Amino acid sequence: PYTNRLVTVDVTAIENPVLDRHPAVHRIQGDVFATDTLARVLRALEGRAVDLMFLDIVHGYHQTKRALGLYANRLQPALVVLDDVNLNGGMRLLWRELRAAHPSVDASALVARLDAGFGVMQPHLPMRLDEGEPWRAALWGVRRAVSARTPYPVKRGVVALLDALPSSLRKRLDPS
Repeated sequence: PYTNRLVTVDVTAIENPVLDRHPAVHRIQGDVFATDTLARVLRALEGRAVDLMFLDIVHGYHQTKRALGLYANRLQPALVVLDDVNLNGGMRLLWRELRAAHPSVDASALVARLDAGFGVMQPHLPMRLDEGEPWRAALWGVRRAVSARTPYPVKRGVVALLDALPSSLRKRLDPS
């Protein structure tokens, strides 16, 4: 009897028995950029209109822009909410671009997130956003994914390669 639907996507499996039992909630585990994840989201929505799309992803310009474009272009949400719009230079730049193109509100003060930021946008429909260049998002995703768990020689190699790029090129690849 539920006509509403909540579809979530997360790269990690987070246990939540309450959500798992609710028939209106469809939790999808996967990479937001993978075509099979997007296909699973579309199947879970079963053709329903999307009232609200909330995006909280890796907080970089290219990754966020690409995810927003991939999903907003296909789902045509009535409202888009972005987390961490003031967190770093890349997110501030993306938020400025979005605000210039679409009616929007910086709702950071409403949710006590002034430093990180919280933006609400009403896209023009049909929405056609630049989906970015996958290689840029992938390149900086690798750079950010290098962690303490990464074997040292791999970590050193990836960091050295990316850090060897001229700073002007690094800024063009990722303004954050």
